[in-house]
Amino acid sequence: RQDRKVKTGICEFYCVRCRAKRNPAAGMADCQITGKRAMMTALCDTCETVVCKPVSMSRLPEIGETLDLTIKGRVPTL
Repeated sequence: RQDRKVKTGICEFYCVRCRAKRNPAAGMADCQITGKRAMMTALCDTCETVVCKPVSMSRLPEIGETLDLTIKGRVPTL
């Protein structure tokens, strides 16, 4: 199992369809904040599949320096 692991950088995603680490298409990603965690979603730059990655809230400024990041707040529930 250790041989199959893929280390991704802070601004890279693992694409399940390509089975490789990829950059987000056009350098853009969305970020949905829930509690103390944030979920980044983007499109794979090769196959345009939706890729997701959980990140810490403290790393968002670092990610925002390299990616065009759209941050969405908490979604209200009923």
